[in-house]
Amino acid sequence: MRTITRNKQLQRIILMYQEIKTHPELTGHKLWGQLGISRTQFSRDKKFLEALGFFFHHDPREKHYVIDKDTTIPLSTLSLDKILALFLLLGQIGKTQESYLSNCAQDAARQLMSATDKELCTTCRDLLDQTGIPPIYGCPKKILVHLQKDIALRNRIIVEYTKPGHNPMSYTIHPFQLYTYAGSLYLDAKCVERKEMRCFKACRITSITSTHLRFSPCKEYDFKTFHNGSFGIFSGDTPQWVRIRFSPKAAPYIREEFRHPSQKITNHADGSLTFAVEVTEPREVYWWAARWGAECEVMEPGWLREEVRKTVKNMHAIYNTTSSSKHIEPGDRHNEHHVVY
Repeated sequence: MRTITRNKQLQRIILMYQEIKTHPELTGHKLWGQLGISRTQFSRDKKFLEALGFFFHHDPREKHYVIDKDTTIPLSTLSLDKILALFLLLGQIGKTQESYLSNCAQDAARQLMSATDKELCTTCRDLLDQTGIPPIYGCPKKILVHLQKDIALRNRIIVEYTKPGHNPMSYTIHPFQLYTYAGSLYLDAKCVERKEMRCFKACRITSITSTHLRFSPCKEYDFKTFHNGSFGIFSGDTPQWVRIRFSPKAAPYIREEFRHPSQKITNHADGSLTFAVEVTEPREVYWWAARWGAECEVMEPGWLREEVRKTVKNMHAIYNTTSSSKHIEPGDRHNEHHVVY
């Protein structure tokens, strides 16, 4: 419990630091409200930041916060292996999560490079560049740069979004975080029209329009909480138990994997096992298990077993002929989950 409380405090401190640096024009009352704390707690957190070396005050005449001092750490205290490991790690963070913190980390890395000799600077830059978001994600650079800026500044934006086979749609969103999964780049954002969190595929965003309005992220979004019930990328409201039986051939490999905090494995006398997990999108569990082909069998839920039965029927129709253009019944393909636009 103490660890959880400490983590929440540190998250709040980071958000407070972020708001002071990026939006010094906020009033005290608005800042406290966004952080979800009282004036007394704000004073305590301010003292905590001062203990870390960060000092600021509110200028009543200019009506904004002024940073008096920010703490720094000398690079000379780091050995070469730690410097290179740090740059490599920062590159990896920039690849998997685009947020205010990762942007700050990238900026810090560039500042550190200016304090090193030319050869080391070149090496560090290479470590950052080689781990950047690759172009295969299909997201135009101008869209990605726009999203990164809007996430950092908490800008409400309007995106034009086009799913394959659908007409373009416009959504007003609060963008929170970019991250990669299974070769694709995704954006977690709150859809203003639907008043709920959604997951957008970044490559489907064709244009972005600014609204010149800001939003507060403090109470609306937490990456871990939003994806807590996910087996992969998809999220939903009500978790369901999924049970899949794996043959003796596949079972040893399944035992080696940790896929989800809720997973349970039941071993059987013949060497097979039943893999059970509670998730918000059961189809993702099947998509993961399907790599084992006939070595796995969906047991529950019943509706998923029926979907798999239809899939196997269509696959049989495809492979049970010399033709490669066998017709597949419309409606038997899986639809995308409702939480992903």
